[in-house]
Amino acid sequence: MKRLYLTLAFLLITPALFAQINLPGMDVLTKTDKSFSTFNNCGTPTAGDLVVNGGFEQYSSLPVFSGQIANACNWSVANLTTPDYYHRHSTNQTISVPENGKGTQEVNPVHGGDAYAGIWVAAELRANGELSTYIETVKNQLHEPLRPNTEYTLTFDVSLSDNHTDAIRFQAFLGNLFSSSFRDELPVDEQPNGILLENESPSTNTTGWETIEFTFTTGAEAGQDYLYLGGLYEIDYTALTGGNNSHLSYYYIDNVSLTEIDNCTDCTHGLRDELQHRLWEGFTEDLEKCGN
Repeated sequence: MKRLYLTLAFLLITPALFAQINLPGMDVLTKTDKSFSTFNNCGTPTAGDLVVNGGFEQYSSLPVFSGQIANACNWSVANLTTPDYYHRHSTNQTISVPENGKGTQEVNPVHGGDAYAGIWVAAELRANGELSTYIETVKNQLHEPLRPNTEYTLTFDVSLSDNHTDAIRFQAFLGNLFSSSFRDELPVDEQPNGILLENESPSTNTTGWETIEFTFTTGAEAGQDYLYLGGLYEIDYTALTGGNNSHLSYYYIDNVSLTEIDNCTDCTHGLRDELQHRLWEGFTEDLEKCGN
């Protein structure tokens, strides 16, 4: 299918941003207050968690415009799009918490805090069968690369906005930094060692938060050091499936965590058995020497 590709220069200078998509109700079409900040490694890691600043609470500066995800420490845009950073203390009401330009959503009370991220996943199926898309993806450089043959748990909270409620099955990708820029879905085929995870059902909660959890095991060759979140690859656009010609999803994201699973149920007992085995082997060897 032919995809809609936009250049960075076009994003910065055109006053009618994404006019080609022409999706009713998608206010991103007219946004021009974008910030393409560089990746920001200002976050402090949490012990045992590979995601740095998974709650979006640490920042280099408060967001003042939409599209400033890089103000949140260790978070960045993955493609040529403009994910949003929301904070309770922002002076711009459209990117504040809980009320903002996409609806009303308080942070998850289980975790608390003042901030979260937001992304678009939008598509239009035209009369000629062409699919035009606008897909925002965020990434986080992990505190440490994934280890081989190791089991991990990835969790994060998502909430579908009040104003744009076409749902998707949320995805995550563990891989490395892509060598070239892209404007649409992740080119996952470039990274055969990457791990693509997809939620089993669309995320439809608009009044609270859904916690998505994935458990996976790395292979013999690991080393993945970036996490990507959003609608990433071969997205199932539920609104288009239902016969509509447009699909508008806008999601809030918060409380991202990636931890290693400790599969040692009785490490002390196992170590004791190993030591006893080695001592017995040494004792029997000594007996054989004495017998000779």
